[in-house]
Amino acid sequence: MRILTISPYTYPSACGIWRRVYLDAKSLISNGYQVTSFSSNIIKGTTQTSSESEELNGIKIFRFPVKFRLGGTSMFFFFIKKFREINPDIIHVHGYRHPHSLQGLILGKLMGKKVVLTSHGPFHKDPNRSIIMKLIDVIYDLLIGWWELRLYNKIIAIAEWEISELTRRGAPKSKIVLIPNGIGKEFELASVSPHEEKTNKVLYMGRIEQVKRPEKIIEVAKQLPNTQFTIHGPFQGFQFKDETPSNVILKDKSYEPSEFIQEAKEHDIFLLPSVRESFGIVGLEAMSQGLILLSTRTRGVTQYLSDGENGFLADSAEEIKEKIEYIYANWEKMEIIRENAFDTIVPAYTQERLGHKLFEIYNNLESRK
Repeated sequence: MRILTISPYTYPSACGIWRRVYLDAKSLISNGYQVTSFSSNIIKGTTQTSSESEELNGIKIFRFPVKFRLGGTSMFFFFIKKFREINPDIIHVHGYRHPHSLQGLILGKLMGKKVVLTSHGPFHKDPNRSIIMKLIDVIYDLLIGWWELRLYNKIIAIAEWEISELTRRGAPKSKIVLIPNGIGKEFELASVSPHEEKTNKVLYMGRIEQVKRPEKIIEVAKQLPNTQFTIHGPFQGFQFKDETPSNVILKDKSYEPSEFIQEAKEHDIFLLPSVRESFGIVGLEAMSQGLILLSTRTRGVTQYLSDGENGFLADSAEEIKEKIEYIYANWEKMEIIRENAFDTIVPAYTQERLGHKLFEIYNNLESRK
């Protein structure tokens, strides 16, 4: 079966959507599917572009130049010629309200193909987003979204909270399937440090941009001078307004899963201070490696994290500081938190289990032709 995925970005972009596409594709290829991925040629958070095509672990990737964009991932790139050439059996688009998803849907329907959407929770935006962009979202839902969502053969929600948002905008509930994000095989197979001795080191890894609120880490670090904080990830145009204190290490670069696993062995706590997380793959990855996850109360993370049971939740800098102090003052009790965290992730969020759900969707759609 030939599967075509369409997403805003592909490798080497640091992007949660691409991470989901990549993990799904690896599962599909290992089970005999042929996977091709379309995206823009932009490397997220930079002014650089990638090559027109390449093959990555069996995934054939084709990238297209962006003709214009409204902002963020609302990019217009066109792929009709390559689409016809590949002639996929199933088209799987990633991201609701994205021009590439709508284009994939229309081309798929014109060619009599089955089209699947993974929506990726675009319903909880950064509060600082411009009024114009918020208005565009409302207009899109009213004029386009209500019929677009009805045309997809299946819609995959990555979190339970997404389902009500989708149905409210016109998606038939019978078409919605819940398949959350998961961890890659490398995390599942990694040797996890027992973290018996605390290192007084707090870690954040991921994109460095406004929605992730890295400035919150700086604010907390100033209040805890004896604790080391590491911020590791590509700075996607983000600049800190204040001078970073001496107990903060900045690593402005992308990373591979192996680097994340190594950093996890050297730190105690993973701090995720985001404004929003649709689901939060990085939180799952941190929990799988024995780190204590301390996150803000975003709808995505609270799908799998319960405060005081398998991690901790906090919002203000003062509350985050107090939780960090509590964790270190009660380090012996953290063993049960780590065990609960691991039991939450495995097997519920493993690549193998989630991949099987996707196979079922594709196979059922093919059998209905």
